[in-house]
This record gives sequence, C-alpha cells and structure tokens, in this order.
Amino acid sequence: MNGKVHVYVDLGESPIKTLGVYFHELGHALQDLENPAQTTASTTQNLRGLFEAQAQIFEAAALRTIEGYLGIDLMRFADVPVVRNEAQFLLDNSKAFNGSAEHVLGHNMLWHEVLANTSGLNLGDELRTSKRLSGASAKALFDYLVSLDPADVDAWKAVAFSDSTRANEFIAISISRLELDLPTAV
Repeated sequence: MNGKVHVYVDLGESPIKTLGVYFHELGHALQDLENPAQTTASTTQNLRGLFEAQAQIFEAAALRTIEGYLGIDLMRFADVPVVRNEAQFLLDNSKAFNGSAEHVLGHNMLWHEVLANTSGLNLGDELRTSKRLSGASAKALFDYLVSLDPADVDAWKAVAFSDSTRANEFIAISISRLELDLPTAV
C-alpha cells in the first residue's frame, strides 16, 4: 500500500449508507495497517469472514461514535410488518449462512464472539441490555479481532460457535430492537 489507502464510495447512495461503506472500507485498511500478518496469511474462508467481521464492527463503531457526538440515533427501525419481515428474513438467512459467504460469516462471527466472550471483553451483557454495542465497545471488539493471530482463527471460531443457541439469542435481541412508536414516513 506504500502508506496510502484509497477508498472509493458510490455517492449516489443515501448519506448514512455512504458513510457506512466508507467506514467499512476504512476498517479493512486499518486492519491491514495494524496486523499485516492477517493480510499476508494464507487466505481461508474463516480468515475472509474475520476480515468482514472487522470491517463491519469498525463501521458500527464509527457510526455509533457519530451518534454519540450528535446525540441522535441514526440506526433505529420501526416495528412495522415490512421491516419486521425483512429483519427476520435477513437474520434467518444469516443463521443459515445464506448470502455472500464471507459477509454472512463475518456477521455471525461478531455476534457469536460477543455472546461467547472469548475476548474477555464481557460485551454480552451490554448487547442484551442495550440491544447493541456502544461505539467504544464496538471499537474494543474491532481491536480484539485485529489482534488475533491468523494461525489461531480456526480455533477461535470453533470456540465462539460452540453453542448453537447463540444464533437464536442474537436473532431475538435484534428483533427486540424494533420500535413500536417510532414515526414512519407516510
């Protein structure tokens, strides 16, 4: 990379989507800068999933930090049938590992890790109580995932995924984030 990172984002998207993509790609770049051994390791499906988990949680950390600074929640969702059905569809497909393999695996890695607590960060209680991680907690999880030795990723995943009930718990937490009285566009 020669000390330079170029991130290209389609500005035709909504502002929140554009920011999300930008921070996601910056998460990939930061991982490469902080732990190049992961980048240069022999690529496996689990390592590709880890890269996506890192980028996804960095994106969340950045957006939640902005929310905290502004004092507003940008990531709120109304509990209306179309949103509930779409959320359930996405979560069910994620649980079944349907979709873009490394993106879905990364999503699953994040929440299995939070609930399994192999990191020792104790983020499960925050997720259960707040229904999401704060910006600081998301960044701490990013830092932990970036610190993993590529040779240990398969063993780490096996431990994180060792309890099959975690997927259902995460789905329940996610669905509980939907808000009944959130105003919607008419």
